[in-house]
Amino acid sequence: MSWLIVDGNPVASAENIDGTLKKMVGLLGKKDFDGAAVFKRVKSIHTVGMKFGIDVAFVDKEDKVIKVCSLKPNRFVLYVPKAKMAIEAEEGAFFRWSLKPGSKIELK
Repeated sequence: MSWLIVDGNPVASAENIDGTLKKMVGLLGKKDFDGAAVFKRVKSIHTVGMKFGIDVAFVDKEDKVIKVCSLKPNRFVLYVPKAKMAIEAEEGAFFRWSLKPGSKIELK
C-alpha cells in the first residue's frame, strides 16, 4: 500500500491495481471504497455493475492530472489518449482532496 500525494499533500492510502484481471474487476462488488485505486497504463474507465459513484482522474506522463470526472454507476469515460494512469475514489473524495486538472500526483 502506498500514499496518494496531491500537490505535495498526502491525502489517502492508495491501492495499486495491476494485472489484466485485477484491472477488469477494479472496484466491482464493493459497496464503498476508502482511499484511492490506482490503475497504471489505463486510458478509459467504466462503472458498469458498480454499486456507487466514483471520481476519476487521468494522469499524464508528467504526473499531472489532465482530466477529472465523476461517474454514477453504469457509465463510461471515453479513451483519454495522453493518460498513463487513472485514479479512482469514492464520489466526492477529489473535492475533499483538492484534486483537479493541473494537480501534481505522487505515489509514495
